[in-house]
Amino acid sequence: SWITEMKEDEYKMRYATTEVFKENVENLPPIRSSENHHSLSQNKTAKTKQKKKNIPRDYREWDKFDVEKECSKIEDQEDNYSKTSINDTIKLPNAEINTTGMTTKEKTSAAHREKEKGNEAFVTGDYKEAIAYYSRSISAFPTVAAYNNRAQAEIKLQNWQNALQDCETVLKMEPENIKALIRRSTVYRNLQNFKAAAEGLRKVLHIDPKNAIAE
Repeated sequence: SWITEMKEDEYKMRYATTEVFKENVENLPPIRSSENHHSLSQNKTAKTKQKKKNIPRDYREWDKFDVEKECSKIEDQEDNYSKTSINDTIKLPNAEINTTGMTTKEKTSAAHREKEKGNEAFVTGDYKEAIAYYSRSISAFPTVAAYNNRAQAEIKLQNWQNALQDCETVLKMEPENIKALIRRSTVYRNLQNFKAAAEGLRKVLHIDPKNAIAE
């Protein structure tokens, strides 16, 4: 029935896992042209040449685990896939969309459209603009992907508390969301809360022992 289909669409949109930060941004539509875009093939080639390092396998090994160093690796890896410049001159869109009168289908479509705009802005280094579009997406229809992406944009601008809040929101929706756990650890590290950062990374490796954060 159409009711069942609508519910299925709503579920898929709310718990969408497609994000801009999949370590190689290979799913992003290159709508904005930029000479600073990285070659996906070069990214993949470089990644395959990286040397794998040992992952802590038990709690005894965690005593030797350098949390600050590992969080720095995460930040460095993510920096490789986006510009570091920030455009302060661009006029930002309103952070909310008026969804009055919209159907659920229309809201989810609007949310997806705004999230994609945010992805484009993020890749070109326009982090403030990206945050505005992710906020518009969330205002239309909140999704894990939009919150996760906005958290990373906030991290780029060193807005630690805003990033932490978005990570916490994601983890309420998906307690084992790897990206949110990693980003929250990055935030904790920058807030000098190394104990919380370590705990977050432990949880990541418990969920996914082969996760690339230890590479």
